[in-house]
Amino acid sequence: MKIILTSDSSIRLVPDPGPMTVEAKSVEQQYSPFHMLGSSLAFCTFSVMQSWATHVKIPVDDLKLDVSWEFAQDPQRVSRLDMTFDWPSLPEKRRNAARRAAELCTIHATLHHPPVVTVRAADEASDTATAATTTTTPAQANPMTASKDQRDRAQEQHSHEHSHEHSHADGTSHSHPHTHDGEHAHEHKHRDALTARDVEIRHGSDEGNGAADLPPRPTQQGDGQETGTSRPRRPSNEAR
Repeated sequence: MKIILTSDSSIRLVPDPGPMTVEAKSVEQQYSPFHMLGSSLAFCTFSVMQSWATHVKIPVDDLKLDVSWEFAQDPQRVSRLDMTFDWPSLPEKRRNAARRAAELCTIHATLHHPPVVTVRAADEASDTATAATTTTTPAQANPMTASKDQRDRAQEQHSHEHSHEHSHADGTSHSHPHTHDGEHAHEHKHRDALTARDVEIRHGSDEGNGAADLPPRPTQQGDGQETGTSRPRRPSNEAR
């Protein structure tokens, strides 16, 4: 695997054999944290697409992934990531299925659903619960200077602080979150894990374009998923 630093704000992944290497255009170019961010998305996406390609018997020797990004202020951050794939041997009828498989990447999902990030000194208490209760967002710390996105995120977090959830024998559970204004919401959810086949069903039946060839979500190292696990059957309307 090779990561090529194509600019200060873009990288390219090519599936060269052997261990992963990083190649720059000049010795002065540094492999920055932003290159690492783009590389993690490209590497994760490639592993999922490779798993899918193996399932449908398509070679990945000519698959290349390009990732570029843009910055924004207040606060200084990466505001946009664009990824494209170049795959000459991919049949045209399977292009949409390949794109949907790429979207199952764990890094892709993490960027769409940002995790909670905590910072503490090494000699401070390592109790996770304590750290979680003391973590504040920029909007909570100073609502007057927070951006609109930060205020909306803080409002959403506050509205889900109190909830009550319990499970049923049929594999379903429902919760009653208490919002900040005292209203009550009633939500039902199932233990179904989203798989590539669910993606195909939700986007319609693409007969003839490889839709039926998508395997269950491929396992990625460290993502907590297990292969060979069948999804539970959805209960009937009477069971609900």
